[in-house]
Amino acid sequence: MIKLILCKRTNPVYQDIRNRHYIENRGTHGQQLHYLIIKDDTTIGIISGASSVWSVKSRDEFFELTKENKPKGLPSIINNTVFRLELHEKNLATRILALWRK
Repeated sequence: MIKLILCKRTNPVYQDIRNRHYIENRGTHGQQLHYLIIKDDTTIGIISGASSVWSVKSRDEFFELTKENKPKGLPSIINNTVFRLELHEKNLATRILALWRK
């Protein structure tokens, strides 16, 4: 069974895994949610999301965000800031992303 457990960015387990990510840990900014990924009572990774920045042309075009609908549509878009798994298993990332999306 896979679970996502909400935690603070200062959680020592979260920080330990975050510091092993290939992108340097430079802290956080803006509104973010951080999760430990638990499988069968073992922490196997982390995933975090942040509020979207106001203006990204390619994203706005993809989601058809306009000046008029952006205030309502933008809050439904999450910026994935980190996703690290330390267990390699077929389709594991897909299952976790589906759970995170819910």
